[in-house]
Amino acid sequence: MENAWLWGAFGLGIAFLVPLLLVWVGLRSQLIDAYLAHDNFVRLPHVPEVHRGAPPSHDTLAWLMIEWEIYRTPIAENMESSLQSLMRVQRWWVRLIYLPCAVLLALSLGRWLIKAVIEMATGQ
Repeated sequence: MENAWLWGAFGLGIAFLVPLLLVWVGLRSQLIDAYLAHDNFVRLPHVPEVHRGAPPSHDTLAWLMIEWEIYRTPIAENMESSLQSLMRVQRWWVRLIYLPCAVLLALSLGRWLIKAVIEMATGQ
């Protein structure tokens, strides 16, 4: 019975962490893409590698995250479609991972409850 609880906890942990990680990575890349596509990016002299076509370095990505906090409103329209696509991915992960884990957890709990009721009824 201890293994069922262990596997249930492991499954729930995976079910919650994987989509969260996926959404975080997706949001970060979508923010960077939207910011690189925005015209204001070219006009920021203090950001390293401020020219189109160059692959962004680590410093550029760090600056972009800071700049996004300051210039968040101009890219709001670009982000709306990205967020909608990420929500579709989230719904897909719910169907793929959350529901089977919930079913497994419910089966484990049901088995445990049935076993407890039988033990109480038989007095063992």
